[in-house]
Amino acid sequence: MPRTPRTPKVRPAQEAPEPLLTAKETAERLGLALKTLQNWASTWDVEPRGPKPIRLFPNRGGIRYRQSEVFQMIRDALDGNSR
Repeated sequence: MPRTPRTPKVRPAQEAPEPLLTAKETAERLGLALKTLQNWASTWDVEPRGPKPIRLFPNRGGIRYRQSEVFQMIRDALDGNSR
C-alpha cells in the first residue's frame, strides 16, 4: 500500500524579534564613548545605568542592546526625564 505524504505541521505566526544593537551602534546613538557604555554594562547588575545589556555570548564579548530601550532613553533625555 502506498504511503501518503505527511502534511507539515503549521506553526503559529510569530512576531519578528526585536532589533538588537551592538555596543558600538548604541554608543553612537547615545553620543557616548564606547568605553563608557562598556563600563555601564560591566556594573549593570549592581548599579543599573543606561539600557540593559543582553549578553548573547558572554565568553566572547557579545553584548547587545534592545533598540527600543535605546530609543526610549533618547526620548527620555529629550523630554528631560533622564534615568
